[in-house]
Amino acid sequence: MTLTRRARWAWPIVGAVIALGVAKTAAFQQRPERPASLPDRSPTAAIAGHILTPDGRPLLRGAVILAPVDGDDQQGVPPKDIWIAPDGAFRFGHVPPGRYRLRARGETAASGPPLFATFTLTIESRDVNTVQMMLRPGGTLDGELTLETPHAARAPILSRLHVRAPSVDGGEFGDPLGGAVDARGRFVLRGLMTGDHQLVIEGLPSPWVIKSVVLRGRDISDAGFEVGEGQKLRGARITITDQASEVSGHVRDKGAPVADAAVLVYPVAPQFWVRAHRRMRLTRTDEEGRFSVRGLPEGEYFAIASGAIDDTALGRRERLDAMRAVATPLSISGPDAQVTLELPFVAVLPGAPVPTR
Repeated sequence: MTLTRRARWAWPIVGAVIALGVAKTAAFQQRPERPASLPDRSPTAAIAGHILTPDGRPLLRGAVILAPVDGDDQQGVPPKDIWIAPDGAFRFGHVPPGRYRLRARGETAASGPPLFATFTLTIESRDVNTVQMMLRPGGTLDGELTLETPHAARAPILSRLHVRAPSVDGGEFGDPLGGAVDARGRFVLRGLMTGDHQLVIEGLPSPWVIKSVVLRGRDISDAGFEVGEGQKLRGARITITDQASEVSGHVRDKGAPVADAAVLVYPVAPQFWVRAHRRMRLTRTDEEGRFSVRGLPEGEYFAIASGAIDDTALGRRERLDAMRAVATPLSISGPDAQVTLELPFVAVLPGAPVPTR
C-alpha cells in the first residue's frame, strides 16, 4: 500500500498495490472486517469495486491509483484507508467530494504485457461500491532514430539512449516494456496505456536535442499521439540534432545568488501546457545561482524561479496560469537562439501558501 503526497500544496495520487515486481514486493492487502476509520468532520465517501481480467485469470501483479481530475483546486484530505485483495477487489476510504479518475494496471503472466483500465466518477457524500474495471491490452509503437549534424558534433552512442512515452495527463504507472535503442537506432515500446502520450528520449548528451517526431506522415513533436486498445503504431521517426537553443542566466534574491532554486520555463500558449511536453522544462540553479535550459523550440515563453515549484507544476493549468503574473517573458527566435536572463527569486507564488525553505 502506498500513500504519496506529491507536493506541499498539491493533492496526492494515492494507490493500492498488489505487487511491484521482484525488487519491491508487496503482499496482497487483507480485506479488513471493518474498514479503518478516523474522526473526520468533512463529508467523505468510499470508492470500492473490482479489477477484472478479460479471460477471468487471476492477477499476478497490479495496482489501482486514484487521482483528482481537476488538479490542485480541490480541497479536503486524502483517503485514510486503502486496500486491495488478491481477487482484484479494492477500496479507497474517506474520499472527499470531487471528480476523480481511477486507473488500474495488471498482469496475468510473469512475462506478459500489462493490461489497463480507466474509470472516471464523481464523489458526493455517498459511497460508491460498484466500480467494475475491465482490464484491456495496451498498444505498441516501433520506430527509429535519425541524426542531423549541422554543427558536426560527435554523435551520441545510440545504445545508451532510451525512448519513453509518458502519458500526457501524468498517469503514474511507469514505463511500458522496451524502449531501449539499438545500435542502428531502432526501438520498440510495448504495453502503452490507452490515451494520449508524448515521446521523449532519455540519455541524450549535450548538445543533442529532439528536432522532430514523425508518425504516420505527421510531425507530432508538439501534438503527441493517441494510443488505442491493442493498437500497433509502426514506423515512428525521431530526428535528433546538435543544433539547440539555450536559455541561461542567474537567479537572485535582493542581489544575492540563490542556489538550488527551481527554474521553470514554459510556453505562453496553453495548448502546450502538458506535463511531458518538449516545451516545458524544469531545472535547478547551481551553487552560484546559474541555470541553463537547452533545446527549446522557437516560440514565446515564460520563466520563473521559486522555492515553491516542483515537477507537480508541469501541466497543471491553474498553477501555470497563476504564475503568468510574476513570470518573466522571453522569446526564442530560432534553433540556435541564445537567451540570457536575470530572474528574481519568487518566494510566494500567486494563490499558494508561503513555502518553507
